[in-house]
Amino acid sequence: MIAMLVVLAPAAWSQQPDEAQSSDHVSVKHDDKVNAVAFSPDSKYLATASSDKTACVWEAATGDEVKCVSHKGPVNSVAFSPKDGKYIATASDDGTARIWNATTGKEETSSSPIKPGGKKAYGVAFSSDGKHLATASDDGNPRIWDTSNGQEESSSSP
Repeated sequence: MIAMLVVLAPAAWSQQPDEAQSSDHVSVKHDDKVNAVAFSPDSKYLATASSDKTACVWEAATGDEVKCVSHKGPVNSVAFSPKDGKYIATASDDGTARIWNATTGKEETSSSPIKPGGKKAYGVAFSSDGKHLATASDDGNPRIWDTSNGQEESSSSP
């Protein structure tokens, strides 16, 4: 199965629906369903998380692929770092959350990936200053991590 995501190009955002041109739509493709999307803080890039085990960064205006990164399981969530959009965080069914350079694809998570607990990681979100990453997993305990070293700072047990 190939999944296609159609995005209204930024230049068309201010247009009325009947003014949009076919060239105002940008499409990006994955080999399986798209589970999550996120815009960079400047709206120039779009990140996608897919069941094809990849997360990709695309130029929002053109749909051109910037970089794709891979997990060992479907990717459930993706988020851009809030200030500069330099990094993306991903959460996967492989039980890990990872932080990547959005343009090079280099994994920025310290020596090993973040393991939020449980068998699957479902969600990631950066704090507004980008210094912390919150994760959600199937063990029911949200956790907060230091993005500079990948160390867990706290968890919330039910």
